[in-house]
Amino acid sequence: MIGKAKFRTIVVAGIVCAAACLPPSLRAAAGPDAQEVLDSLESPKGVCAIVGGEDARLAVELEKGSELVVYVQWEDAEKVEAARRVAEAAGLLNNRVYVEKGGRDRVHLADNLADIVVLRGEAASGVEKEVMRVVRPRGKAYVGGRTVVKPVPEGMVDWTHVYHGPDNNPQSRDRYVRGEFRTQFIAEPTFSPMPEQTV
Repeated sequence: MIGKAKFRTIVVAGIVCAAACLPPSLRAAAGPDAQEVLDSLESPKGVCAIVGGEDARLAVELEKGSELVVYVQWEDAEKVEAARRVAEAAGLLNNRVYVEKGGRDRVHLADNLADIVVLRGEAASGVEKEVMRVVRPRGKAYVGGRTVVKPVPEGMVDWTHVYHGPDNNPQSRDRYVRGEFRTQFIAEPTFSPMPEQTV
């Protein structure tokens, strides 16, 4: 039987050995642009959108240094194909890196979806507005060399639990999460959570 002191020594030695055996940080190999984005992350996970640019290097560096899902949108079809080849060679294409063709005036993502949006090139007013549409509240956008944090709209409330709060009450003061009022009669068997069954 191992004594407590000896057990602690073994655990500490194991932790030190595990830390020593870890591969070098991938962030250290990232370029300055990717490093800036990675340093600003509150979490290594999330959705990052890159709009405009010249190559897929930034997307690959971001991906290797985090657990982000990276969406890239460029207008030039040749650059899109080249970026896809780079991402595919890295084993990331359509896995955690997605490259699509499209202009900067319309990003092919839903409202309030991306945690970070990086706009490459000049930032026209219409383009900046589109970038802010895509980024989520409290998310960040890199636009024209500036970092912009999207504010939380008035009337939007945080949901900390499945049923809004720790009291398990589905009622909220949020004015954004609303559906159409309807009366629905439910017969057995029912396959939906209780708030969907409640008028």
